[in-house]
Amino acid sequence: MKKDNISEDREYLIQRAGFVRTRAHLSARELSQRMGLSQGYINKFEFGGINIPSEVLLDLIRTCESTPEEFFYENIEHYKEDKNFIKKFNKLSKENKEIVLKLMDNLK
Repeated sequence: MKKDNISEDREYLIQRAGFVRTRAHLSARELSQRMGLSQGYINKFEFGGINIPSEVLLDLIRTCESTPEEFFYENIEHYKEDKNFIKKFNKLSKENKEIVLKLMDNLK
């Protein structure tokens, strides 16, 4: 639900914040309280009423048990699975990496 006066980049941050907040099973009010902010602070942000400083955004991310890396990851819903795959892939030998890449190419 993009507001007319909100840039795409800001809308992206708002949507991501809402995603991690919802996934953490927190209402906007609960999140505001846990962060030591006024009750309506996060709600105002999520509806485009206010901008938040980067330190507040980082606190929001941490309070919702996320990380900046996950928050900005392209496909946030699959972050943990993708990160696990990459971790395992990086442990493979060069030869095995090539085998996996060829296999993946054949699965397309």
